[in-house]
Amino acid sequence: MATTTGGHLTDESKTCTRCGRQLPNTTEYFHRNKVGRIGVDADTGESARLLGACKVCVLEKAKSYRERNREVVNKKSRAYYWRNRDEILRKAKDYVLPQSTIEKSRIRNKENYAKSKQWLMQYKAERGCCVCGEKDPVVLALHHTDPSTKHPLLKKNGGGILALGVTSLSRAKDEAEKCVVMCMNCHTKLHFG
Repeated sequence: MATTTGGHLTDESKTCTRCGRQLPNTTEYFHRNKVGRIGVDADTGESARLLGACKVCVLEKAKSYRERNREVVNKKSRAYYWRNRDEILRKAKDYVLPQSTIEKSRIRNKENYAKSKQWLMQYKAERGCCVCGEKDPVVLALHHTDPSTKHPLLKKNGGGILALGVTSLSRAKDEAEKCVVMCMNCHTKLHFG
Protein backbone atom coordinates (compact mmCIF):
# COMPACT_ATOMS: atom_id res chain seq x y z
CA MET A 1 0.00 0.00 0.00
CA ALA A 2 1.22 3.49 -0.80
CA THR A 3 2.18 5.81 2.01
CA THR A 4 1.42 9.51 2.15
CA THR A 5 4.29 11.97 2.52
CA GLY A 6 3.75 15.69 2.24
CA GLY A 7 0.50 15.35 0.27
CA HIS A 8 2.02 13.10 -2.41
CA LEU A 9 1.34 9.40 -2.65
CA THR A 10 4.54 7.38 -2.97
CA ASP A 11 5.55 3.97 -4.27
CA GLU A 12 2.45 2.82 -6.16
CA SER A 13 0.91 6.23 -6.96
CA LYS A 14 2.22 9.57 -8.08
CA THR A 15 0.64 13.02 -8.26
CA CYS A 16 0.96 14.89 -11.57
CA THR A 17 2.73 18.20 -11.04
CA ARG A 18 0.54 19.99 -13.63
CA CYS A 19 -3.03 18.69 -13.16
CA GLY A 20 -2.74 17.31 -9.60
CA ARG A 21 -4.34 13.94 -10.43
CA GLN A 22 -3.07 10.90 -8.55
CA LEU A 23 -2.12 8.16 -11.02
CA PRO A 24 -0.26 4.84 -10.83
CA ASN A 25 3.50 5.37 -10.80
CA THR A 26 4.09 3.54 -14.12
CA THR A 27 5.27 4.30 -17.65
CA GLU A 28 1.68 3.87 -18.80
CA TYR A 29 0.85 7.24 -17.19
CA PHE A 30 4.23 9.02 -16.97
CA HIS A 31 7.10 9.38 -19.46
CA ARG A 32 10.59 8.33 -18.43
CA ASN A 33 13.02 11.10 -17.54
CA LYS A 34 15.57 10.86 -20.35
CA VAL A 35 17.68 13.82 -19.21
CA GLY A 36 20.79 12.80 -17.29
CA ARG A 37 21.58 9.35 -15.89
CA ILE A 38 20.02 9.75 -12.44
CA GLY A 39 18.31 6.57 -11.29
CA VAL A 40 19.34 4.25 -14.14
CA ASP A 41 17.58 0.85 -14.18
CA ALA A 42 20.27 -1.84 -13.76
CA ASP A 43 18.46 -4.34 -16.00
CA THR A 44 17.49 -2.19 -18.97
CA GLY A 45 19.95 0.68 -18.70
CA GLU A 46 17.01 3.10 -19.02
CA SER A 47 16.05 5.86 -16.64
CA ALA A 48 14.07 4.55 -13.70
CA ARG A 49 12.78 8.04 -12.88
CA LEU A 50 9.54 9.27 -14.35
CA LEU A 51 8.65 12.84 -15.29
CA GLY A 52 6.57 14.82 -12.82
CA ALA A 53 3.80 15.60 -15.32
CA CYS A 54 1.54 12.85 -16.64
CA LYS A 55 1.47 11.92 -20.35
CA VAL A 56 -1.82 13.78 -20.92
CA CYS A 57 -0.39 17.02 -19.52
CA VAL A 58 2.86 16.63 -21.48
CA LEU A 59 0.83 16.15 -24.68
CA GLU A 60 -1.36 19.18 -23.93
CA LYS A 61 1.72 21.30 -23.21
CA ALA A 62 3.36 20.25 -26.49
CA LYS A 63 0.16 20.91 -28.45
CA SER A 64 -0.22 24.32 -26.84
CA TYR A 65 3.41 25.17 -27.65
CA ARG A 66 2.96 24.12 -31.30
CA GLU A 67 -0.17 26.27 -31.61
CA ARG A 68 1.50 29.34 -30.07
CA ASN A 69 4.74 28.92 -32.04
CA ARG A 70 3.47 27.52 -35.34
CA GLU A 71 5.97 29.41 -37.53
CA VAL A 72 8.96 28.40 -35.39
CA VAL A 73 7.86 24.75 -35.32
CA ASN A 74 7.26 24.71 -39.09
CA LYS A 75 10.64 26.32 -39.71
CA LYS A 76 12.36 23.71 -37.51
CA SER A 77 10.44 20.89 -39.22
CA ARG A 78 11.50 22.12 -42.66
CA ALA A 79 15.08 22.48 -41.54
CA TYR A 80 15.04 18.93 -40.12
CA TYR A 81 13.55 17.60 -43.35
CA TRP A 82 16.19 19.23 -45.55
CA ARG A 83 19.01 18.08 -43.25
CA ASN A 84 17.72 14.49 -43.34
CA ARG A 85 15.97 14.48 -46.73
CA ASP A 86 17.89 11.58 -48.27
CA GLU A 87 17.31 9.33 -45.26
CA ILE A 88 13.61 10.26 -45.04
CA LEU A 89 13.05 9.56 -48.75
CA ARG A 90 15.00 6.29 -48.57
CA LYS A 91 12.84 5.08 -45.66
CA ALA A 92 9.66 6.14 -47.46
CA LYS A 93 10.76 4.31 -50.61
CA ASP A 94 11.70 1.16 -48.67
CA TYR A 95 8.45 1.11 -46.67
CA VAL A 96 6.21 -1.72 -47.78
CA LEU A 97 2.74 -2.46 -46.47
CA PRO A 98 2.48 -5.85 -44.82
CA GLN A 99 1.27 -8.47 -47.29
CA SER A 100 -1.70 -9.28 -45.07
CA THR A 101 -2.93 -5.67 -45.34
CA ILE A 102 -2.65 -5.71 -49.12
CA GLU A 103 -4.43 -9.06 -49.37
CA LYS A 104 -7.26 -7.87 -47.07
CA SER A 105 -7.72 -4.80 -49.28
CA ARG A 106 -7.86 -6.93 -52.43
CA ILE A 107 -10.49 -9.22 -50.94
CA ARG A 108 -12.55 -6.30 -49.62
CA ASN A 109 -12.36 -4.53 -53.00
CA LYS A 110 -13.51 -7.65 -54.87
CA GLU A 111 -16.43 -8.08 -52.46
CA ASN A 112 -17.44 -4.41 -52.79
CA TYR A 113 -17.23 -4.59 -56.58
CA ALA A 114 -19.38 -7.76 -56.66
CA LYS A 115 -22.02 -6.20 -54.36
CA SER A 116 -22.13 -3.03 -56.45
CA LYS A 117 -22.40 -4.98 -59.71
CA GLN A 118 -25.17 -7.24 -58.35
CA TRP A 119 -27.13 -4.25 -57.05
CA LEU A 120 -26.70 -2.37 -60.34
CA MET A 121 -27.89 -5.33 -62.45
CA GLN A 122 -30.98 -5.69 -60.24
CA TYR A 123 -31.61 -1.91 -60.33
CA LYS A 124 -31.52 -1.85 -64.14
CA ALA A 125 -33.69 -4.99 -64.50
CA GLU A 126 -36.38 -3.60 -62.17
CA ARG A 127 -36.66 -0.30 -64.02
CA GLY A 128 -36.06 -1.31 -67.65
CA CYS A 129 -35.48 1.09 -70.52
CA CYS A 130 -37.47 4.29 -70.03
CA VAL A 131 -37.96 4.56 -73.83
CA CYS A 132 -38.67 1.05 -75.19
CA GLY A 133 -39.21 -0.99 -71.98
CA GLU A 134 -36.31 -3.48 -72.46
CA LYS A 135 -35.71 -5.37 -69.18
CA ASP A 136 -32.49 -7.36 -69.85
CA PRO A 137 -29.88 -5.76 -67.52
CA VAL A 138 -27.00 -6.81 -69.80
CA VAL A 139 -28.13 -4.38 -72.54
CA LEU A 140 -29.23 -1.59 -70.20
CA ALA A 141 -27.15 1.46 -69.36
CA LEU A 142 -27.55 4.49 -67.13
CA HIS A 143 -27.90 7.90 -68.77
CA HIS A 144 -27.12 11.04 -66.76
CA THR A 145 -29.98 13.47 -67.27
CA ASP A 146 -27.73 16.33 -66.14
CA PRO A 147 -24.12 15.77 -67.29
CA SER A 148 -22.81 18.40 -64.81
CA THR A 149 -23.71 16.07 -61.91
CA LYS A 150 -21.62 13.22 -63.31
CA HIS A 151 -18.81 11.96 -61.04
CA PRO A 152 -15.43 13.47 -62.14
CA LEU A 153 -13.88 10.03 -62.75
CA LEU A 154 -16.74 9.11 -65.08
CA LYS A 155 -16.25 12.37 -67.00
CA LYS A 156 -12.53 11.67 -67.33
CA ASN A 157 -12.58 7.93 -68.09
CA GLY A 158 -16.01 7.39 -69.61
CA GLY A 159 -17.73 4.09 -69.04
CA GLY A 160 -20.42 3.13 -66.56
CA ILE A 161 -20.73 3.49 -62.82
CA LEU A 162 -18.57 0.43 -62.23
CA ALA A 163 -15.87 2.12 -64.33
CA LEU A 164 -15.22 4.17 -61.18
CA GLY A 165 -13.26 1.14 -60.12
CA VAL A 166 -14.04 -0.77 -56.99
CA THR A 167 -16.79 1.45 -55.64
CA SER A 168 -18.75 1.29 -52.50
CA LEU A 169 -22.39 0.38 -52.86
CA SER A 170 -23.42 3.79 -51.50
CA ARG A 171 -21.39 5.57 -54.20
CA ALA A 172 -22.98 3.40 -56.92
CA LYS A 173 -26.45 4.19 -55.51
CA ASP A 174 -25.69 7.92 -55.35
CA GLU A 175 -24.56 7.94 -58.97
CA ALA A 176 -27.54 5.83 -60.16
CA GLU A 177 -29.98 8.33 -58.58
CA LYS A 178 -28.73 10.95 -61.07
CA CYS A 179 -29.58 8.72 -64.04
CA VAL A 180 -32.36 7.15 -66.06
CA VAL A 181 -32.14 3.56 -67.32
CA MET A 182 -31.94 3.14 -71.10
CA CYS A 183 -31.08 0.25 -73.40
CA MET A 184 -27.90 0.59 -75.49
CA ASN A 185 -29.87 1.24 -78.70
CA CYS A 186 -32.02 4.01 -77.22
CA HIS A 187 -29.00 5.47 -75.41
CA THR A 188 -26.98 5.56 -78.63
CA LYS A 189 -29.91 7.12 -80.54
CA LEU A 190 -30.23 9.78 -77.86
CA HIS A 191 -26.56 10.78 -78.11
CA PHE A 192 -26.15 10.47 -81.89
CA GLY A 193 -29.76 10.69 -83.00
